[in-house]
Amino acid sequence: MVVANSTEIGAGGVLFILIAASLAFVVYFLPSLVASRRRHHQAMVVFILNLFLGWTLLGWVIALAIAASTVKAAPDGPSNTHDRPKPEPPAAAARLPCPFCAEPILPAAKVCPHCRSDLPSDWAAKPSTSSTARPPKSFRF
Repeated sequence: MVVANSTEIGAGGVLFILIAASLAFVVYFLPSLVASRRRHHQAMVVFILNLFLGWTLLGWVIALAIAASTVKAAPDGPSNTHDRPKPEPPAAAARLPCPFCAEPILPAAKVCPHCRSDLPSDWAAKPSTSSTARPPKSFRF
């Protein structure tokens, strides 16, 4: 009597195992793929949760729920704050000297940020007399 060995897998069996393993891999990492495709702001959180807790049904469902949640609007500029161009400071010509302390301040200022003097409403139109001017009586520290 001849007994056939049933442990051999043919070429069709190997192909079936590869397709099944690939499909299982895609289904397992589906939450991570969804988060990545949607450019979700918590894509790395979804991936880590999916990687370590995806084998539990609860971890997989939570990862998928986070991946499917609303995506935060991306800032208009670069994502890294170090890559953003620094704002240009206002031009020095746009500032006028304070009539009391002679520090440069904006013409629209109501109070000097340096000496805390109340500025008259038309101070920008008057020529500066910083050498003889004194702080008004409403001087604040």
